[in-house]
Amino acid sequence: MTDLSFINDVPMVVKVVYSQKTMPVRDYLELKEGQAVTLEKLAGEPLDFYVNDRLLARGEIVVNNEKYAIRLTEIIGKDQNKSIKKSFKRNDVVDLEERTSSTSDEIDPSIID
Repeated sequence: MTDLSFINDVPMVVKVVYSQKTMPVRDYLELKEGQAVTLEKLAGEPLDFYVNDRLLARGEIVVNNEKYAIRLTEIIGKDQNKSIKKSFKRNDVVDLEERTSSTSDEIDPSIID
């Protein structure tokens, strides 16, 4: 088996997407500070977790050490993504600031409004 440990420090772009919205330029230009923009997803729906623009998981927002994190609730992928599935397990919490993951019962499971 080939040792691939040399790629462990290669940076990857991680994105957590709650929702998105398409709006005309006119509506964008009319936005004012404090105005609410209604998004497509319903409250409580899972967030999408992307790595290098590829959807790999879904999860929920949690607070971990006073920072936002995502608790993975669903791993997306086909059989060829087995290595990804081994890296992230259901209920893992991914700290986007520290770039680490852990499974912990100490995390405040409340959803952020």
